[in-house]
Amino acid sequence: MSQVREFFSRQPREEVVEIEEIKNLIRFHQAGLDQYRQHMSPSAQYGEEQTIKALKELEKRIESDGQ
Repeated sequence: MSQVREFFSRQPREEVVEIEEIKNLIRFHQAGLDQYRQHMSPSAQYGEEQTIKALKELEKRIESDGQ
């Protein structure tokens, strides 16, 4: 029972997104877009492009906050 109390009494730990994780997501989405673009609808292509753009903006924001 004390383990349960200890678990819930801990302060929530703020997780920090690492730049490497974001870069990996960018590479993942870019590779998928490059490989499957011809099979994707225009709206799916646009969605992937917007995801990549948002991830790049997030990467820049985190890098600038860290400096």
